[in-house]
Amino acid sequence: MSSTCADCGKTVSAGATRCRSHANAHKNRGEAMRASSSRALAARQAAGMKRNDALTSQKLKALYAADPAAKARLAAGGELGRLRQGPASQAKRSQSLTATKLAHIPAADRDTYRILAKKVGAKTAEQMLADQRQAEARRILAANENGMVERERRRQREAY
Repeated sequence: MSSTCADCGKTVSAGATRCRSHANAHKNRGEAMRASSSRALAARQAAGMKRNDALTSQKLKALYAADPAAKARLAAGGELGRLRQGPASQAKRSQSLTATKLAHIPAADRDTYRILAKKVGAKTAEQMLADQRQAEARRILAANENGMVERERRRQREAY
């Protein structure tokens, strides 16, 4: 059974009185938690550690405000990183992603699957390819059975 948050009315899990957002806000509002956080912060600073990610974020915001080109360089760094990899590694990455996402489709049928999926939808394309594979398997099995029958007849003719 679920209940609702005491602050916003959002549905929460059974036994909870607040949603996650309001529960954290309520917990951090308490004097004991503030004192604990202050002690932890003092210990981190005494150890020479950075305050937290928010301080780093503030420094970056100040840097971007002073030098907008820095933000553009940083943003371009991600694109440049991908471009620096080169076409060979991009092709390998693409093949790896395809192999993962289309693992349920045989490699020989993936091009056909892509074309069919665009025309009739993914589920229908999968079903069509599965039906095609089953029909092919039945055809091969029938051909093998016919071949076995012919071999047996030939063996019997040659035996007499």
